[in-house]
Amino acid sequence: MNHSTARTNYNRMSRFYDLFAGTSERRFTGIGLQMLAAWPGENVLEIGFGTGHSLVALMRSVGVSGKVTGVDISEGMLRMAQSRIKKAGLATQVDLRLGDAASLPFDADDFDAIFASFTLELFPSDEIPLVLAECRRVLRPGGRLGVVALAKENNRMVRLYEWFHLRWPQVVDCRPIFVRQGIETAGFQIKESVVKTMWGLPVEVVVAVKPQQVAGGTSSMDFPERTDLGNGYAWSAKLTSHDWARMFNFYFDLTIYKAGKPVALINVSTNDWLLGDLNCRYTPDEVRALVRGELHSQAKKEIPAG
Repeated sequence: MNHSTARTNYNRMSRFYDLFAGTSERRFTGIGLQMLAAWPGENVLEIGFGTGHSLVALMRSVGVSGKVTGVDISEGMLRMAQSRIKKAGLATQVDLRLGDAASLPFDADDFDAIFASFTLELFPSDEIPLVLAECRRVLRPGGRLGVVALAKENNRMVRLYEWFHLRWPQVVDCRPIFVRQGIETAGFQIKESVVKTMWGLPVEVVVAVKPQQVAGGTSSMDFPERTDLGNGYAWSAKLTSHDWARMFNFYFDLTIYKAGKPVALINVSTNDWLLGDLNCRYTPDEVRALVRGELHSQAKKEIPAG
């Protein structure tokens, strides 16, 4: 469905949306909000905010020290959401905008979290990667993406639903998609994923994370200084590659010295599960300290005891 058609449909449905769709979807949206777990002080974006239920929930989670922004393509939905947040006493704390998620009007690294519920599957297949790329762009490193969407599986109900979608796309406007796969392909790391069922249709709820980055690029993870190991031994290390998708692994050439002369060159990996705990917000200095400590431990295993 193109943007103009989608805008017209949702403008027309906006006043009645909660009656025929909002109630059934709200349970799964609530699960997504719980998994996203916005906390006080965060800056959160909702894409496709609809009639505004999630905006109110997000604002109550981030509190007065946080900020919630919403983007939706429909003027009708915008009016409904504005009315809801005004009744909730939050009109001055939520920033609502008309806009297209495939071209978000925000700076890079602007948000701590993004939430999209029953929205991603409304985009044409060739635009979903663009939307996810925009999400990655505006999320800060370590920021979270929460998605609730109809999931594509090979079962009778999905095939029947897709049959209706192909024939009456203006009525059955969304369709099941490969949720987790699309998010991973866009460069996010999956933190948590669950599949629920709505009317026999699978609904996947995913929380993913934009990978952390080390300030100054990967070369900042070099350890050129020689670190004493005792008994006349020392070590240094040069980063050869890194793999953010596998628990933040870093791969090094580790040089062992004896009496100031290199005596061994070893290829090692930090393989540090701590750096893969995506709830944690390590600073670049903390990442470097953790990696350095693990390299030191590995280097000690390479020298004779005594």
